[in-house]
Amino acid sequence: VTSFLRSAINAIRKARAGSDDPVSVKEFRTELLAAMGKYNEAIAEYKECLRLADKLPGAECYLVYALAKAGQRDEAEKVLKHLETTKDYVSPAELAIAYAGLGQKEQALSSLERAYTAHDLQMQYLGADPHYDSLRSEPRFQELMRKVGLPG
Repeated sequence: VTSFLRSAINAIRKARAGSDDPVSVKEFRTELLAAMGKYNEAIAEYKECLRLADKLPGAECYLVYALAKAGQRDEAEKVLKHLETTKDYVSPAELAIAYAGLGQKEQALSSLERAYTAHDLQMQYLGADPHYDSLRSEPRFQELMRKVGLPG
């Protein structure tokens, strides 16, 4: 998997040069860095994405995950508080990633259940996104996998 992630990052670097939406390319690259456990590098990249774009609640969810995994729990909780109180739309499936990063499994699973009920498009990544790995053994997560038609 790690070689796949490295290949994906290299492809993203090449794509970034020709992209007319460098923030989305940068955001995807940053998600890969976090998935590889390169949390400090990912944090810097997420902050750059947030500086370049007005509102990226998805990036903030992944930022919470990376901050928590890097041991910066206070900052992670501060960003999470903002996500929980913003008037902007926050994908419940992405919010679950923030909760998972902080080790809040109950909140993460409840958020994923809300995402399923709301037909959140991010649910399509449930089986592949490594940010959900800490939840995979949970019966509620396995039930959600079944409901969305993914092999568990």
